[in-house]
Amino acid sequence: MPYHINVVTERVDVDDEGVLEIYQKIVVANEAHKKIVVGRGGAQLKKIGTAARHDIQDQWGVNARLHLFVRVEANWEDMAENYTDQGLEFKK
Repeated sequence: MPYHINVVTERVDVDDEGVLEIYQKIVVANEAHKKIVVGRGGAQLKKIGTAARHDIQDQWGVNARLHLFVRVEANWEDMAENYTDQGLEFKK
């Protein structure tokens, strides 16, 4: 996995059956990193999503669906909001 990744929770909903629907964007700096995160045929992304979903279900005791999307944003590391939104200090 690339060292420089940002995961952004875009939306969290609860469906009619009480299942937690979590939409997250995995931000990488370039296409090569995206290929690493997605993996051949999406295998790596599926593995990441399954492990994260199991962690969420075990820790929170709820059923969950995790919707992951990988996006390339070349300069995401230079944008203060990517840090401050997570309670981190931005230092350039």
